[in-house]
Parts: sequence; structure tokens; C-alpha cells
Amino acid sequence: MFRIYSIYFLLLISFSQLTAQTSKLQPFFTGLVVADVDSSIAWYSRVLGLKLRNRVDNEQRGFKQVVLINEEVMIELVELNKSISITSALENQSAGTKIHGFNKFGFSVPDIDSLFQQLAGQGVTFYGKMVVDPVNNKKTFLITDPDGNLIQFFEK
Repeated sequence: MFRIYSIYFLLLISFSQLTAQTSKLQPFFTGLVVADVDSSIAWYSRVLGLKLRNRVDNEQRGFKQVVLINEEVMIELVELNKSISITSALENQSAGTKIHGFNKFGFSVPDIDSLFQQLAGQGVTFYGKMVVDPVNNKKTFLITDPDGNLIQFFEK
């Protein structure tokens, strides 16, 4: 009986340590597969103000990889020799079909109206229009990057 309680106690300690670690999770980076890393660098730099931190071109392994950053965000962009677009993957599917996995990533911003106007002035492609989220009563809108990846902005 002592052995069962000892094992239970050890499992309880292990679980509580894991919970303590996971409760401290913070966003670190987002990674995306893109069709053309150079055009994506230009777009993410122009639209989101990100700067190139590092780049790796590995022809032997068939990829180009860059990391773009600002003070709060890190985005990894990877161009693979063998990848397909979301559009081509869904071309024979019915409307509204989605691919399992990545859906979108988002940012909270202090002045969503100004950002919306700024992005509209840059000719960014919007996915829908600005709406008020009925759950938190805050404004939100989505844009797409050159590869059709969704990026959502939320009013702080």
C-alpha cells in the first residue's frame, strides 16, 4: 500500500511541476511556409515593420529560411523546394473547406482604426471587413499575406 501511495505522490508532484511550467507559456514565434521567401520578406517588412534577423539558404536540403523580428514578434518564413499553395490544395474542394492545421495568427493593437486605415493605404488584401467581436465587444479584422495566410488584428 505504501508503494502505491508513493507512486501516486510522485505522479502528483510531477504533474504539478508540469502545470507550473505550462502556466508560464508565452508566445515565442510563428512559422510559415511561403512560396517566395524574398517577396515575403518585403511584404512582412513593409506591412508589419519586421526586420530581418537571419537567413539560411540551404540548396542541398531544399529550403530557404529567414527569421523576421521586431521588439515583440518573431516570424520564421520557410521556402521549400517541395510545397503547394493553400489555393491549389483546395481547388477541387467545396466552398468553405479548410485544411487541418494552421488557420491564422493574430496581434492585439492599441489603435485598430489607425492600423486599418494604414493597411488600406498600403493596398493590403483584407479578408472580410472590420467587425465587433460579440464575445469581447472589441473590433477585429483579418488580412492575407501574399500566400493567403490569415493575419488577424484585435483591438486592445
